[in-house]
Amino acid sequence: MQTFDLAPSLRRFDAWWNGEVLDRPPVRLSIEPSRVLTRPPEPASPRDAWMDPARAVADGLATLAETDWLGDSAPMYMPNLGPDIAGSLFGCELEFGASTSWCTHPISSEDDYARLAESETDFSNPYWLAIEEMTRLSLACASEGHLTGITDIHGATDTLVSLRGPGELCCDLVDIPELVHRALGRLVEGNRAIFKRSRELLVEGGQDVSTTWATFLHCGPAYVSSADFLALISHDMAQEFVRPYLRREWDMLERSVFHLDGPGALRHLDWLLEEDWIHAIQWVYGAGGGRASDWLEVYRKIRASGKSIHLLAADAEDALHVVRELGPQGLWIEIQGSRFPTAGDAELFLENLRRVL
Repeated sequence: MQTFDLAPSLRRFDAWWNGEVLDRPPVRLSIEPSRVLTRPPEPASPRDAWMDPARAVADGLATLAETDWLGDSAPMYMPNLGPDIAGSLFGCELEFGASTSWCTHPISSEDDYARLAESETDFSNPYWLAIEEMTRLSLACASEGHLTGITDIHGATDTLVSLRGPGELCCDLVDIPELVHRALGRLVEGNRAIFKRSRELLVEGGQDVSTTWATFLHCGPAYVSSADFLALISHDMAQEFVRPYLRREWDMLERSVFHLDGPGALRHLDWLLEEDWIHAIQWVYGAGGGRASDWLEVYRKIRASGKSIHLLAADAEDALHVVRELGPQGLWIEIQGSRFPTAGDAELFLENLRRVL
Protein backbone atom coordinates (compact mmCIF):
# COMPACT_ATOMS: atom_id res chain seq x y z
CA MET A 1 0.00 0.00 0.00
CA GLN A 2 1.37 3.41 -1.01
CA THR A 3 0.48 5.82 1.77
CA PHE A 4 0.33 9.60 1.49
CA ASP A 5 3.64 11.14 0.42
CA LEU A 6 3.89 14.93 0.73
CA ALA A 7 6.54 15.68 -1.90
CA PRO A 8 4.81 14.17 -4.97
CA SER A 9 1.45 15.52 -3.78
CA LEU A 10 2.88 19.03 -3.65
CA ARG A 11 4.10 18.60 -7.22
CA ARG A 12 0.65 17.41 -8.35
CA PHE A 13 -0.99 20.41 -6.68
CA ASP A 14 1.55 22.80 -8.22
CA ALA A 15 0.56 21.46 -11.63
CA TRP A 16 -3.14 21.72 -10.72
CA TRP A 17 -2.89 25.35 -9.63
CA ASN A 18 -1.44 26.07 -13.09
CA GLY A 19 -4.13 24.17 -14.99
CA GLU A 20 -1.85 21.25 -15.79
CA VAL A 21 -1.43 17.60 -14.79
CA LEU A 22 1.54 15.35 -13.98
CA ASP A 23 1.15 11.59 -13.65
CA ARG A 24 -2.49 12.06 -12.61
CA PRO A 25 -4.68 14.75 -11.03
CA PRO A 26 -4.39 15.20 -7.27
CA VAL A 27 -7.02 13.07 -5.55
CA ARG A 28 -8.58 13.27 -2.10
CA LEU A 29 -10.54 10.24 -1.01
CA SER A 30 -11.86 8.74 2.21
CA ILE A 31 -11.43 5.18 3.45
CA GLU A 32 -13.41 3.46 6.17
CA PRO A 33 -11.39 3.49 9.42
CA SER A 34 -9.21 0.40 9.71
CA ARG A 35 -8.31 0.81 13.39
CA VAL A 36 -10.19 1.76 16.55
CA LEU A 37 -8.20 3.89 18.94
CA THR A 38 -8.85 5.22 22.42
CA ARG A 39 -10.38 8.67 22.47
CA PRO A 40 -10.44 11.29 25.23
CA PRO A 41 -13.26 10.98 27.80
CA GLU A 42 -16.58 12.55 26.91
CA PRO A 43 -16.80 16.17 28.11
CA ALA A 44 -19.42 17.50 30.48
CA SER A 45 -20.99 19.75 27.81
CA PRO A 46 -20.62 20.61 24.11
CA ARG A 47 -18.90 23.86 25.05
CA ASP A 48 -16.32 21.95 27.06
CA ALA A 49 -15.67 19.71 24.05
CA TRP A 50 -15.09 22.62 21.70
CA MET A 51 -13.17 24.92 24.05
CA ASP A 52 -10.65 22.45 25.49
CA PRO A 53 -7.69 22.69 23.08
CA ALA A 54 -5.83 19.65 24.44
CA ARG A 55 -8.93 17.46 24.17
CA ALA A 56 -9.82 18.78 20.71
CA VAL A 57 -6.35 18.08 19.33
CA ALA A 58 -6.14 14.64 20.95
CA ASP A 59 -9.53 13.69 19.52
CA GLY A 60 -8.62 15.04 16.07
CA LEU A 61 -5.31 13.18 15.93
CA ALA A 62 -7.02 9.96 17.09
CA THR A 63 -9.40 10.30 14.13
CA LEU A 64 -6.47 10.71 11.74
CA ALA A 65 -4.68 7.69 13.21
CA GLU A 66 -7.71 5.42 12.68
CA THR A 67 -7.56 5.74 8.91
CA ASP A 68 -5.23 4.85 6.03
CA TRP A 69 -4.30 7.91 3.94
CA LEU A 70 -3.72 7.33 0.24
CA GLY A 71 -3.44 9.38 -2.91
CA ASP A 72 -3.16 13.09 -2.11
CA SER A 73 -5.35 12.83 0.98
CA ALA A 74 -3.12 14.58 3.46
CA PRO A 75 -3.85 13.66 7.08
CA MET A 76 -4.70 17.12 8.36
CA TYR A 77 -5.91 18.52 11.69
CA MET A 78 -7.68 21.87 11.44
CA PRO A 79 -8.22 23.89 14.62
CA ASN A 80 -11.93 24.57 14.55
CA LEU A 81 -14.65 26.38 16.49
CA GLY A 82 -17.06 26.61 13.58
CA PRO A 83 -17.58 29.02 10.67
CA ASP A 84 -18.09 32.20 12.71
CA ILE A 85 -14.68 32.38 14.39
CA ALA A 86 -13.75 35.59 12.54
CA GLY A 87 -16.87 37.26 13.96
CA SER A 88 -15.67 36.48 17.48
CA LEU A 89 -12.78 38.88 16.94
CA PHE A 90 -15.34 41.66 16.47
CA GLY A 91 -17.74 40.96 19.34
CA CYS A 92 -19.65 37.86 18.26
CA GLU A 93 -20.27 35.25 21.00
CA LEU A 94 -20.33 31.59 19.97
CA GLU A 95 -22.85 28.96 21.04
CA PHE A 96 -22.00 25.28 20.72
CA GLY A 97 -23.93 22.15 19.87
CA ALA A 98 -22.67 18.60 19.59
CA SER A 99 -21.48 18.95 15.99
CA THR A 100 -21.74 22.63 15.07
CA SER A 101 -21.61 26.15 16.45
CA TRP A 102 -23.45 29.37 15.75
CA CYS A 103 -23.15 33.00 16.76
CA THR A 104 -25.04 35.84 18.31
CA HIS A 105 -25.66 38.92 16.15
CA PRO A 106 -24.26 41.86 18.14
CA ILE A 107 -25.06 44.51 15.49
CA SER A 108 -28.61 45.73 16.07
CA SER A 109 -28.37 49.47 15.36
CA GLU A 110 -26.55 52.07 13.32
CA ASP A 111 -24.48 52.90 16.41
CA ASP A 112 -23.29 49.28 16.49
CA TYR A 113 -22.17 49.62 12.87
CA ALA A 114 -20.24 52.77 13.76
CA ARG A 115 -18.53 51.02 16.66
CA LEU A 116 -17.56 48.11 14.42
CA ALA A 117 -15.96 50.46 11.91
CA GLU A 118 -13.72 51.86 14.66
CA SER A 119 -13.04 48.61 16.51
CA GLU A 120 -9.80 46.69 16.94
CA THR A 121 -9.34 43.06 15.91
CA ASP A 122 -9.55 41.33 19.29
CA PHE A 123 -6.99 38.54 19.23
CA SER A 124 -7.27 38.25 23.02
CA ASN A 125 -10.82 36.87 23.08
CA PRO A 126 -11.16 33.30 24.45
CA TYR A 127 -12.30 31.78 21.16
CA TRP A 128 -9.30 32.97 19.20
CA LEU A 129 -6.91 32.07 22.01
CA ALA A 130 -8.31 28.52 21.87
CA ILE A 131 -7.68 28.39 18.10
CA GLU A 132 -4.07 29.51 18.58
CA GLU A 133 -3.52 26.93 21.32
CA MET A 134 -4.97 24.15 19.15
CA THR A 135 -2.66 25.24 16.33
CA ARG A 136 0.43 25.17 18.52
CA LEU A 137 -0.46 21.81 20.05
CA SER A 138 -1.06 20.27 16.63
CA LEU A 139 2.21 21.63 15.24
CA ALA A 140 4.05 20.27 18.27
CA CYS A 141 2.81 16.78 17.28
CA ALA A 142 3.93 17.10 13.64
CA SER A 143 6.26 14.12 14.06
CA GLU A 144 3.12 11.96 13.97
CA GLY A 145 2.93 12.68 10.25
CA HIS A 146 0.03 15.09 9.84
CA LEU A 147 -0.35 18.67 8.63
CA THR A 148 -2.01 21.49 10.54
CA GLY A 149 -4.63 23.54 8.71
CA ILE A 150 -5.65 27.18 9.00
CA THR A 151 -9.02 27.53 10.70
CA ASP A 152 -12.24 28.36 8.83
CA ILE A 153 -11.95 32.14 8.53
CA HIS A 154 -14.63 32.78 5.88
CA GLY A 155 -14.60 36.22 4.25
CA ALA A 156 -15.52 39.74 5.27
CA THR A 157 -19.03 39.61 3.80
CA ASP A 158 -19.90 36.39 5.61
CA THR A 159 -18.30 37.73 8.80
CA LEU A 160 -20.70 40.66 8.59
CA VAL A 161 -23.54 38.15 8.20
CA SER A 162 -22.32 36.56 11.46
CA LEU A 163 -22.43 39.92 13.20
CA ARG A 164 -25.69 41.21 11.77
CA GLY A 165 -27.75 38.28 10.43
CA PRO A 166 -28.46 37.48 6.75
CA GLY A 167 -31.95 38.96 6.43
CA GLU A 168 -31.02 42.11 8.32
CA LEU A 169 -27.91 42.60 6.19
CA CYS A 170 -29.94 42.29 2.99
CA CYS A 171 -32.12 45.18 4.18
CA ASP A 172 -29.08 47.20 5.26
CA LEU A 173 -27.62 47.09 1.74
CA VAL A 174 -30.59 49.22 0.69
CA ASP A 175 -31.26 51.26 3.83
CA ILE A 176 -27.79 52.14 5.15
CA PRO A 177 -25.27 51.26 2.41
CA GLU A 178 -22.64 53.71 3.65
CA LEU A 179 -22.46 52.00 7.04
CA VAL A 180 -22.24 48.59 5.37
CA HIS A 181 -19.32 49.79 3.26
CA ARG A 182 -17.50 51.10 6.33
CA ALA A 183 -18.04 47.82 8.15
CA LEU A 184 -16.84 45.74 5.21
CA GLY A 185 -13.72 47.85 4.87
CA ARG A 186 -12.89 47.25 8.52
CA LEU A 187 -13.61 43.51 8.31
CA VAL A 188 -11.42 43.13 5.22
CA GLU A 189 -8.46 44.53 7.15
CA GLY A 190 -9.35 42.33 10.11
CA ASN A 191 -9.54 39.15 8.04
CA ARG A 192 -6.24 39.94 6.35
CA ALA A 193 -4.71 40.20 9.83
CA ILE A 194 -6.36 36.92 10.88
CA PHE A 195 -4.93 35.08 7.89
CA LYS A 196 -1.50 36.64 8.35
CA ARG A 197 -1.44 35.65 12.02
CA SER A 198 -2.63 32.12 11.20
CA ARG A 199 -0.01 31.69 8.50
CA GLU A 200 2.73 32.99 10.81
CA LEU A 201 1.76 30.41 13.44
CA LEU A 202 2.30 27.64 10.90
CA VAL A 203 5.67 28.95 9.77
CA GLU A 204 6.84 29.50 13.34
CA GLY A 205 5.88 25.88 14.04
CA GLY A 206 7.99 24.64 11.13
CA GLN A 207 5.27 24.13 8.50
CA ASP A 208 5.44 26.11 5.24
CA VAL A 209 2.58 24.20 3.60
CA SER A 210 -0.78 26.02 3.61
CA THR A 211 -3.98 23.99 3.81
CA THR A 212 -7.40 24.22 5.46
CA TRP A 213 -10.83 22.52 5.38
CA ALA A 214 -10.46 22.36 1.60
CA THR A 215 -7.32 20.27 1.73
CA PHE A 216 -5.30 21.75 -1.14
CA LEU A 217 -1.55 21.95 -0.68
CA HIS A 218 0.72 24.92 -1.40
CA CYS A 219 4.10 25.97 -0.04
CA GLY A 220 3.29 29.62 0.62
CA PRO A 221 0.24 31.77 1.41
CA ALA A 222 -2.92 30.09 0.08
CA TYR A 223 -6.52 29.95 1.22
CA VAL A 224 -10.17 29.38 0.25
CA SER A 225 -11.92 32.60 -0.70
CA SER A 226 -15.69 32.67 -0.36
CA ALA A 227 -18.83 34.73 0.05
CA ASP A 228 -21.83 32.49 0.72
CA PHE A 229 -23.91 35.67 0.99
CA LEU A 230 -23.76 35.83 -2.82
CA ALA A 231 -26.65 33.35 -2.96
CA LEU A 232 -28.95 36.00 -1.44
CA ILE A 233 -28.12 39.04 -3.58
CA SER A 234 -28.31 40.23 -7.18
CA HIS A 235 -25.51 40.76 -9.66
CA ASP A 236 -25.56 44.54 -9.10
CA MET A 237 -25.45 44.20 -5.32
CA ALA A 238 -22.54 41.78 -5.64
CA GLN A 239 -20.61 44.25 -7.78
CA GLU A 240 -20.98 46.91 -5.11
CA PHE A 241 -20.81 45.02 -1.83
CA VAL A 242 -18.83 41.85 -2.52
CA ARG A 243 -16.51 41.98 -5.51
CA PRO A 244 -14.22 44.87 -4.50
CA TYR A 245 -13.90 43.61 -0.93
CA LEU A 246 -13.03 40.07 -2.02
CA ARG A 247 -10.20 41.44 -4.14
CA ARG A 248 -8.83 43.61 -1.34
CA GLU A 249 -9.15 40.80 1.16
CA TRP A 250 -7.32 38.05 -0.69
CA ASP A 251 -4.99 39.70 -3.19
CA MET A 252 -2.03 38.94 -0.88
CA LEU A 253 -2.40 35.20 -1.50
CA GLU A 254 -0.16 33.27 -3.87
CA ARG A 255 -2.99 30.82 -4.55
CA SER A 256 -6.74 30.90 -3.94
CA VAL A 257 -9.61 28.56 -4.74
CA PHE A 258 -13.05 30.18 -4.64
CA HIS A 259 -15.79 28.27 -2.81
CA LEU A 260 -18.95 28.82 -4.91
CA ASP A 261 -21.75 27.44 -2.76
CA GLY A 262 -25.06 26.35 -4.21
CA PRO A 263 -27.23 27.02 -7.26
CA GLY A 264 -28.24 30.43 -5.91
CA ALA A 265 -24.64 31.61 -6.20
CA LEU A 266 -24.05 30.22 -9.69
CA ARG A 267 -25.32 33.42 -11.35
CA HIS A 268 -22.13 35.12 -10.13
CA LEU A 269 -19.72 32.70 -11.80
CA ASP A 270 -19.01 34.85 -14.87
CA TRP A 271 -17.56 37.80 -12.98
CA LEU A 272 -15.67 35.53 -10.58
CA LEU A 273 -13.95 33.98 -13.58
CA GLU A 274 -12.73 37.46 -14.56
CA GLU A 275 -10.79 37.85 -11.28
CA ASP A 276 -7.12 37.04 -11.84
CA TRP A 277 -6.43 36.51 -8.12
CA ILE A 278 -8.74 33.45 -8.18
CA HIS A 279 -6.84 30.42 -9.46
CA ALA A 280 -9.50 27.73 -9.14
CA ILE A 281 -13.22 27.23 -8.48
CA GLN A 282 -14.82 24.76 -6.07
CA TRP A 283 -18.40 24.41 -7.34
CA VAL A 284 -20.66 23.00 -4.60
CA TYR A 285 -23.85 21.89 -6.36
CA GLY A 286 -25.29 20.75 -3.02
CA ALA A 287 -27.78 18.20 -1.77
CA GLY A 288 -30.35 17.48 -4.45
CA GLY A 289 -28.05 18.92 -7.10
CA GLY A 290 -27.31 15.58 -8.70
CA ARG A 291 -23.76 14.49 -9.44
CA ALA A 292 -20.65 16.26 -10.66
CA SER A 293 -21.23 14.77 -14.12
CA ASP A 294 -24.53 16.68 -14.30
CA TRP A 295 -22.60 19.98 -14.32
CA LEU A 296 -20.20 19.47 -17.22
CA GLU A 297 -21.13 22.77 -18.88
CA VAL A 298 -20.25 24.66 -15.70
CA TYR A 299 -16.89 22.90 -15.56
CA ARG A 300 -16.24 23.60 -19.23
CA LYS A 301 -16.88 27.29 -18.64
CA ILE A 302 -14.44 27.31 -15.71
CA ARG A 303 -11.77 25.52 -17.74
CA ALA A 304 -12.29 27.85 -20.73
CA SER A 305 -11.51 30.80 -18.45
CA GLY A 306 -8.11 29.30 -17.63
CA LYS A 307 -8.98 28.44 -14.05
CA SER A 308 -8.64 25.05 -12.40
CA ILE A 309 -11.44 23.01 -10.83
CA HIS A 310 -11.84 21.42 -7.42
CA LEU A 311 -14.16 18.62 -8.48
CA LEU A 312 -16.49 17.29 -5.77
CA ALA A 313 -17.54 13.90 -7.10
CA ALA A 314 -20.32 11.74 -5.70
CA ASP A 315 -18.34 8.52 -6.10
CA ALA A 316 -15.53 6.94 -8.10
CA GLU A 317 -17.57 6.42 -11.28
CA ASP A 318 -18.78 10.03 -11.18
CA ALA A 319 -15.18 11.23 -11.00
CA LEU A 320 -14.02 8.98 -13.84
CA HIS A 321 -16.92 10.14 -16.04
CA VAL A 322 -15.93 13.79 -15.63
CA VAL A 323 -12.27 13.03 -16.35
CA ARG A 324 -13.25 11.20 -19.55
CA GLU A 325 -15.35 14.20 -20.66
CA LEU A 326 -13.01 17.04 -19.68
CA GLY A 327 -9.56 15.52 -19.61
CA PRO A 328 -7.32 15.58 -16.53
CA GLN A 329 -5.72 19.02 -16.89
CA GLY A 330 -6.62 21.45 -14.12
CA LEU A 331 -8.67 18.90 -12.15
CA TRP A 332 -8.33 18.19 -8.45
CA ILE A 333 -10.66 15.31 -7.65
CA GLU A 334 -12.33 14.79 -4.30
CA ILE A 335 -14.60 11.79 -3.76
CA GLN A 336 -16.94 13.55 -1.37
CA GLY A 337 -20.11 11.52 -1.44
CA SER A 338 -18.81 8.11 -0.36
CA ARG A 339 -15.98 6.24 1.36
CA PHE A 340 -13.98 3.38 -0.06
CA PRO A 341 -14.47 0.22 2.02
CA THR A 342 -10.75 -0.60 2.09
CA ALA A 343 -7.39 0.81 1.07
CA GLY A 344 -7.32 -1.78 -1.72
CA ASP A 345 -10.51 -0.36 -3.21
CA ALA A 346 -9.02 3.14 -3.10
CA GLU A 347 -5.82 1.96 -4.80
CA LEU A 348 -7.89 0.33 -7.54
CA PHE A 349 -9.63 3.65 -8.19
CA LEU A 350 -6.27 5.44 -8.50
CA GLU A 351 -5.13 2.81 -10.99
CA ASN A 352 -8.36 3.18 -13.00
CA LEU A 353 -7.84 6.94 -13.01
CA ARG A 354 -4.38 6.55 -14.54
CA ARG A 355 -5.84 4.31 -17.25
CA VAL A 356 -8.28 6.97 -18.49
CA LEU A 357 -5.61 9.67 -18.84
